[in-house]
Amino acid sequence: MVQPACSRLDDDSAPAVRWNQVRAVLAGGNASVAARQDERHRLGRDLYDRIGPALGAVGARINLVRSLVESDPDTAAAMLGQLRTDLQIAVADVRRLVWALGAPSEPD
Repeated sequence: MVQPACSRLDDDSAPAVRWNQVRAVLAGGNASVAARQDERHRLGRDLYDRIGPALGAVGARINLVRSLVESDPDTAAAMLGQLRTDLQIAVADVRRLVWALGAPSEPD
């Protein structure tokens, strides 16, 4: 009959071996938790520092375009083109962040 590994070790070393294994598992788990937390903080900073201000600026410029539609339609049209580009960039940034969080990809 084969004895379990811990019973093959002398009684004093078995708890130490198990404790070392537990510590190794916990250390690995803590490292992955810390890595996930670091990534979430980075994503939060991206949202706060980049996407939020970009969308706020788009909203402010929409108000400016609204005021120019009648008095300077050519400038308003040019600004709308730039706003569309800026929104496409912001949407791409949001999609990148959602992908980084592990959300499913877009349906085909």
